[in-house]
Amino acid sequence: MQAHFLVSSLMIIIGHFLGGFWSKELFVLYGFSVPAIVCAIWLGNFLYDRIPSQKFIRYVFMLIILLGVFLWIDFI
Repeated sequence: MQAHFLVSSLMIIIGHFLGGFWSKELFVLYGFSVPAIVCAIWLGNFLYDRIPSQKFIRYVFMLIILLGVFLWIDFI
């Protein structure tokens, strides 16, 4: 399975590069998002250590559903 996803991901990356989807702006925006990603990982690990596993999973699913509802409302 891992070999399939490795090859598939490499083909997608090469296709995006050849298709011109990568630009300087992409890397700048990615650089701005890295601190938020690090904070989110830290917060998730912090909460996971303090909340029982079942409740943590329930909260994550509720957050995903809530974000989906917001996207749906924005779409309408």
